[in-house]
Amino acid sequence: MMLAGGVPILGAAVALEHDRWHPVSTGALLGLLYSLFIALMLCYWAWNRLVLMVPVAVSSVSSLATPVVGVLSGMWLLGEPLTWREIASGVFILGALALALDPREPSRAPERRVG
Repeated sequence: MMLAGGVPILGAAVALEHDRWHPVSTGALLGLLYSLFIALMLCYWAWNRLVLMVPVAVSSVSSLATPVVGVLSGMWLLGEPLTWREIASGVFILGALALALDPREPSRAPERRVG
């Protein structure tokens, strides 16, 4: 999917942005290689393991926690600030996950007896 989306973007960049290109720094190239090979492969491996280990409903809904992990990682690794928006968003996301993964049976209306 990334390759299929990346080829048209690369083509457009070559056609439209050729006069703005600059040499790529070593840090940027290493970051790109890390993202492509290490992080992407690790994430796909972890996702496939998760799908095999838990029910489909749990694995699909649990992917909603990705933004929370991203915000926490940004705070930890990059020193990004934690604002009320991130806190509110995290509370809403985790609340939605708690509701979606609630193990209790949904309540049913009592059956009506005819007679």
